Amino acid sequence: MLAKGSLHIIPKQTGQSGSSPSQTSIVFQYNPDRVKRDIKPNMVGGRAGGHSSNIRYGTAPEETYSLQVEIDALDNLPSKAQAKAAVTDGIYPILSALELLMYPDLASVKSNQAKLDAGTLQVAPYVAPQVLLNWGQKRIVPVVLESYSVEEQMFDRALNPLRATIQLTVRVITYNDVRPGNSNYQSFVSYQRFKENEADKL
Repeated sequence: MLAKGSLHIIPKQTGQSGSSPSQTSIVFQYNPDRVKRDIKPNMVGGRAGGHSSNIRYGTAPEETYSLQVEIDALDNLPSKAQAKAAVTDGIYPILSALELLMYPDLASVKSNQAKLDAGTLQVAPYVAPQVLLNWGQKRIVPVVLESYSVEEQMFDRALNPLRATIQLTVRVITYNDVRPGNSNYQSFVSYQRFKENEADKL
């Protein structure tokens, strides 16, 4: 069975019930033909005229993934929920789930506004959900959406989009970006460990 690339969205924990937040999975209908990866090392020393005794790692490198995702409501969608929604809403649900990765949730916006209205001086920044890019078992990596561009190509009578080409660029979240207790920290450690295990096979 062909593995499907996907984005897994894990919302922030809310409330005091202790229940786990529900995950949303955006499974790629078609795997992109190409995935571009850019890795920019973070090194200390080795600069021209620096005369450093050793070249050192500052931290993990900055890495980005760029990919093109095709969505077509007129073809078979990868999940029953997506296929059912496509009958009445076209691909709006998929587009909305992707675009909301760039928005704070409205409940938090309203909560912060209420604090401002009450004269509370300190308002906490909005907490984003954890996002994992799944590109096979050895590439499950925490990411943040850096850029999103969509071209909608077909519409039904209600002007619901039926087909779209989406350009996504995501930046990998490393152990330098978050504290050790953050779930993204361990996700990146696992990602790097897979790289090290594969390199050891040479």
